[in-house]
Amino acid sequence: APVESFFDSGAYEVVQPEFEASLEMTRQALLHLHVADADIQRLSDSVRQGWTASLYGGQNDYRPAAQT
Repeated sequence: APVESFFDSGAYEVVQPEFEASLEMTRQALLHLHVADADIQRLSDSVRQGWTASLYGGQNDYRPAAQT
């Protein structure tokens, strides 16, 4: 897979612009529906964690930005 080639080349983190754009569109829609910011952040963190777990075979140390 293309993402794996980055890791094979020594990258330790990969950002997928399409993935991040989809999260932002979802965030905007949820804000429009008056969903609380904290709930949106938890959802985004959960989705990111699931995505990164799939890249690392379930083994990752993803931490939300607020926890770094």
